[in-house]
Amino acid sequence: LQAGDFRDAMLRLLDGIEVYRKRCIAHLETVGAPQALIDALKYVPNHTPRNIYEALVAWNFVYYVDGCDDIGGLDRGLYPYWRGEDIRDYLREMYRHVDINDAWSLPLGPHYNELTVQCIDAAHNIRRPNIQLLVTKDMPEEVWQAAYASIGTSCGQPALYNWDAYKREINNRLPQVTDEDLQFLAFGGCTETMIEGLSNVGSDDAGINTALIFDEFLRTNLDKFDTFDAFLEAYAVEAECVVASVCENLEEHRKSRAMFRPQPIRTLFIDDCIDRMKDFNAGGARYNWSVINVAGLINVIDSMQVVKTLVYEEKRYTAAQFLEKLDAQEPQFLADCARQPKHGNDNASVNAIASILSERIFSEFERHTCTPGGRYFPVSNQFTTYEYAGMGVRATPDGRANGEPLCDSCGAIHGRDTHGPTALLSSVASLRLDLVLGTPITNIRISKRNLPIALKPLTEGFFRMNGMQLQVTCASKEELLDALEHPEQHESLVVRIGGFSEYFNRLSPTLKQSVIDRAEY
Repeated sequence: LQAGDFRDAMLRLLDGIEVYRKRCIAHLETVGAPQALIDALKYVPNHTPRNIYEALVAWNFVYYVDGCDDIGGLDRGLYPYWRGEDIRDYLREMYRHVDINDAWSLPLGPHYNELTVQCIDAAHNIRRPNIQLLVTKDMPEEVWQAAYASIGTSCGQPALYNWDAYKREINNRLPQVTDEDLQFLAFGGCTETMIEGLSNVGSDDAGINTALIFDEFLRTNLDKFDTFDAFLEAYAVEAECVVASVCENLEEHRKSRAMFRPQPIRTLFIDDCIDRMKDFNAGGARYNWSVINVAGLINVIDSMQVVKTLVYEEKRYTAAQFLEKLDAQEPQFLADCARQPKHGNDNASVNAIASILSERIFSEFERHTCTPGGRYFPVSNQFTTYEYAGMGVRATPDGRANGEPLCDSCGAIHGRDTHGPTALLSSVASLRLDLVLGTPITNIRISKRNLPIALKPLTEGFFRMNGMQLQVTCASKEELLDALEHPEQHESLVVRIGGFSEYFNRLSPTLKQSVIDRAEY
């Protein structure tokens, strides 16, 4: 590393980390911490760990230095130091740190080992880290069994990711990512696609509320088109324009961030930043791209089907009547809307709308490049924001009233999937999921008794249809309703919400109800 400001900054940062390490040791000695922990921290991370315990202490120390973001791929990172020990209790303690700090994720696979199972086992009844299990076609049965047992504790861990699909789409869209580096595929934050230790990915850098776009478009344009195809096309153009505008505005932010918002810790830890003598945000990382959240698309799809049938095909309402009755929430009108096919039931007409709109909207992201070199990708990752995203959206024909939440994933709007799980997943597969390289979240609720029977075949079938991700809530409706009445008895009850797991008791009343309303298979 050449002499100069960059080198001096990195050395000063290392000096600061060493001061922090010594202060941690002094604190541990003051509070009477276990001597083994003190001895380990005196040795690591300045030296290579000599055993699995020192490796865990070093990993945890660096995790705190980096700000308690993502814990990283423990099964692959710790394996060289493992000598057959049962480290579930240590992992559980590390997970407790992640949970308390409201931190994020842990990728596992695609190369499995004994620690993969231990990492899953340690997650029982805990909400974080969000475990993201890369599923291969030959994933061992013991890993599946560990997944059943863990998800069955109602923690939602692990979520399941289609290794073959991600590998294929990254090869197609990011050919600069080598096969060697792709083995470090990870999902930061809730679920945004990254390469562990090698990438700078803008995590939910911005958001597109397609339902909000539809709200305004519907009310100002419904009377301007003679055919549904023309109406659908015009909305797609409007949505594309918004995506383009957001990407252009985000570009200015990313350029400013590259100049004025350095990240020294990430610059120190992420590969290539030091070799290039560039800050993490200024292009130092090996790979760079940005992920933008897309909300409300399922609401738009269901609403479009209602408009198609009631206005254009059956001509039951004029444009003016349709809008008047929608805003008035007229009961007969709402009943007519409710009778129309909905996303999640493998209806050909709805699936066709889903395919057209998702391709148009998601493809627009790929027309833009991002600073400091990379591309924009959509993500469907609503976490708890689907409640807030709906507050500014007036009533929509899919059955939402003014201000109600939007759909929380690529699955059906809460409880409207009435034809079984294979119909639900076939509907999701009608979306252009391959274009959602940031990750298209799909929520499904499976009863605990059916989990060992249904999860593997449903996942394998969905992934054969190019499904990218699947996450499961196991809590029954009865359990959730009891948690409403007796929250003190369900403090560890966890559900999947948006792209991560959350304690049910922490959700707002509206979000609790949306989870209760999900179909249970």
